[in-house]
Amino acid sequence: MVLISYLSLASISDVTTGVVDIPNLDKIVHFTFYFVATILGGFFLNEISKKKIVLLKATFIMMFVAIVYGMIIEVLQYSLTTNRHGDVLDFLANGMGAISGWFTVRYLTFK
Repeated sequence: MVLISYLSLASISDVTTGVVDIPNLDKIVHFTFYFVATILGGFFLNEISKKKIVLLKATFIMMFVAIVYGMIIEVLQYSLTTNRHGDVLDFLANGMGAISGWFTVRYLTFK
């Protein structure tokens, strides 16, 4: 989550994507970050809980946290940064990544 915060709020103006131009690449990156964060966060919450809550429940909690966190990051981008901007579509990509992470764990758990 620290990496997501840094990459979401830091000024990265000198980065070039090269000759390959992939439409909506930033949305794919947002989706991937929150997909992975939800799955890893679910495993982390499950591991550190004293009662060993069920992995699916831990991942659901992490999905909710990731969605709220994504919303906060987009608001911070809008209000605190000068060369970044909050985007509703970024928030939707964040949320879809988090929800997909939960569904992936659900699918793998009940297989």
